[in-house]
Amino acid sequence: MKKRMLIAGMTGLALLTASSSLEVFAQSSSGGVTVQYNDKSSVAVGGIYYVTTFKLNLRKAKSLSSESVIGALTTNDQVKIVDPLDSSTPLVQVKVLKSKSYSGDFNELYVSSEFLSRTPFAQITSQSGSRYFVIQNVATERTRIYERCTSSPDCPHRLVMETEMVVGRPEGPRGDKDRFLTWLGRYRITDWRKFYQDSEGHYPSWYDPNYPVLPAPGSNPVKWLDKELLPNKETGSLRGAFGWFAGMVGPNANSQWIHGTFGWGADGDEFIRYTRKTFVNMFANPRSAGCTRLENRAVALTRHLLPVGTEVIRVYAMEGLRDTSLSRYNLQREKKPWEFILTKEAVRQSNGPTIERSAVLSRGLPKSSHLEEGTYLIDQTPDVIALKRNASWKERIKGSSGNSYGIGESEFQGVFLVDEGRFNGYKHPSSLTVGGLSDRSLPDYLKTSGGATIPVSVDVGPSDQELEGN
Repeated sequence: MKKRMLIAGMTGLALLTASSSLEVFAQSSSGGVTVQYNDKSSVAVGGIYYVTTFKLNLRKAKSLSSESVIGALTTNDQVKIVDPLDSSTPLVQVKVLKSKSYSGDFNELYVSSEFLSRTPFAQITSQSGSRYFVIQNVATERTRIYERCTSSPDCPHRLVMETEMVVGRPEGPRGDKDRFLTWLGRYRITDWRKFYQDSEGHYPSWYDPNYPVLPAPGSNPVKWLDKELLPNKETGSLRGAFGWFAGMVGPNANSQWIHGTFGWGADGDEFIRYTRKTFVNMFANPRSAGCTRLENRAVALTRHLLPVGTEVIRVYAMEGLRDTSLSRYNLQREKKPWEFILTKEAVRQSNGPTIERSAVLSRGLPKSSHLEEGTYLIDQTPDVIALKRNASWKERIKGSSGNSYGIGESEFQGVFLVDEGRFNGYKHPSSLTVGGLSDRSLPDYLKTSGGATIPVSVDVGPSDQELEGN
């Protein structure tokens, strides 16, 4: 019986990997539950709005079905609100004013309000005022947040958070094997959503007051895959796949967000480590469909630190150090505690409030609105992930190979100095897809020169070929 449950869980994880290939809006109603959309109050009749995502489905009817889709709008296309509709749907009726991607009938059309803004995308990014930026190294499956140095034109940045992430899986469908790989490039955060879920309800919110009770902290991971957690068993696949927060990025990001995962804060990185298990990967590929998945406490801190407009750089790079002694980090050797209170407020709300403890307490919420209180110990010391030559598939799934997609070593160009948050001679590998801003070079504040120490090791375990021959 236990074995059958585990295999069922592996099947569930296989389904999870499809989550970010869907177009994502706010949630739709499920199983007779009446869902209210709390983020349409600012949408005004006659208002002019800009599209903030690379692809926004354009519909001929007030329906979320695929049959209603007749085209798509893209970043900074302009629409005029004709009718906001009621709060039971994320859709609004619009008239398309300007579009680079759609040339059909511009009247009686519908789009999701979730990716509409009064401000053009370029202005959103220039007005962020963020003191931080993010570098996600797909090769090593690490997310790092840096505080930008502005004291001189050529000064090193300082790491403020380092955490593991799970990237897109390298096995796509027949004829499109690279479909789910995480795209590289320069992006900006365009929106944050708490307890996000997709428009069709396949991946219902981690929390909703109308949904079934979640498994307790410390529960077997398989319990999070139970169909009894779904508000609608006919349309739902997995509950809580997007975790506590989802950060949308753009432009041209292929709907590859930054988001959390299953589990409570008390579970730590259990669900990240679960995807690294050899046995799990023998039955399914539990990586994402391109999104970058963090443990929930880490994504909550990321949401706390990074406002809309913050730059996100996705690279596939060999890692090294400028200063192997890490002398600049002597005062950051011990992990820094960050206290949080996960609350029931702002379900699926756009850019809702942080869950940092003091901020929650200042809002005067009753204890009954608290879901969990805890502390996240922030890793602020740079750790280099060495490139392992001849790494086996086991090393790659563990996130310890430095080459998650197993590309040829000759494709690596330059080095990512993780202690400085800068790059020396880096270029994206030619075999991997690059999205994001049209200027695909790194910004000047991320470029440097000079020497670096690059650790490289040789995997002495069996090669892929040897394993496949067994």
